[in-house]
Amino acid sequence: MLHGPCYIFFRNGEPILLQGKQLVERLNGLRLEIYPDEHPPPHFHVRAPDLNASFAIEDCRLLRGQPSPDVLDKVRYWHQHSKHKLIEVWNATRPTDCQVGPCGGA
Repeated sequence: MLHGPCYIFFRNGEPILLQGKQLVERLNGLRLEIYPDEHPPPHFHVRAPDLNASFAIEDCRLLRGQPSPDVLDKVRYWHQHSKHKLIEVWNATRPTDCQVGPCGGA
């Protein structure tokens, strides 16, 4: 069953229940997550015991937080190879009017 907070929104009059956050990947002690109730621009969170940062899905630009240079390198390398995962999870947890476009030239 569901663990943690969840959210309900309506799509075409049908209620949709979403878990509070979606784990995209674990990366060397980091949790890369997307939350379904987030605001634009499309972004993902990187969490660790001493870190709470967010990055833009489009270009992996740091939006918030102060990750170490080592963490920045790991996240940016992972993003180069896994941007499609972020787009899939973001689009699956959004109302249809908040979608990210296809990977394109990513």
